[in-house]
Amino acid sequence: MITTGEDELVCDLWETYQIRNWRELPVKTVAVLSFGLPDSSRIKRKMAGMKVPLETLLSAVIADRLGILIWMQTKDAQKKRNMPRSIAELINTEPKEEKKTQVFDSSEDFLKAWNRIAKGE
Repeated sequence: MITTGEDELVCDLWETYQIRNWRELPVKTVAVLSFGLPDSSRIKRKMAGMKVPLETLLSAVIADRLGILIWMQTKDAQKKRNMPRSIAELINTEPKEEKKTQVFDSSEDFLKAWNRIAKGE
């Protein structure tokens, strides 16, 4: 769990058990407490690949289905246009990045990259 998301685990341990510094506890104790975290905890959601809690996702799916049922009663549905977007899909996918940002450790690394780009490599 620690390698998957230490920050999430720290937040969950703090929120659930009020443990401020998990490193002061025996490893077995931290393992037992981590295993006992609810399925909706940040670390368990991250390990399962879920962006939001299950209850939130189910609510979004219900809203989507209701939206489709209402949309099907309209003239737009007969012409297959203006279909409502899926809320569940929006909250469960990563946003698309428009611009890529590159980070450099030093000014020398930046200058090397700059020269490489300027030469067309």
